[in-house]
Amino acid sequence: MRKFLISLLSVCYLVIALGAATPVFAEDAAEVADTNALKTAVSTGGSFILTDDIVLDTHLEIGTGIEVTLDLNGKTISADTSGTAANGGVFLVNEGAVLSLRNGSITG
Repeated sequence: MRKFLISLLSVCYLVIALGAATPVFAEDAAEVADTNALKTAVSTGGSFILTDDIVLDTHLEIGTGIEVTLDLNGKTISADTSGTAANGGVFLVNEGAVLSLRNGSITG
């Protein structure tokens, strides 16, 4: 009986531990199709999916306490290296901010 209880508790622990993990990229992510929408996304935070390639003329800053999850959806975000983004890269992530990216390219 004791082995059964230990096994049952172990299974319950695993179910709870694995069930508590939420996916980083939500299925209900809002679509981002252009530079202005991307700027709004990184200023407000949340989960987003890119629907088109985006070229930035300046870096995007993610403020302290903001969490942004961005599925690039096979698309590219790049910096126009002739503009002010040349020295700033694509994203400036402040201390205490979180940026999660997947499934695409960042250049610049």
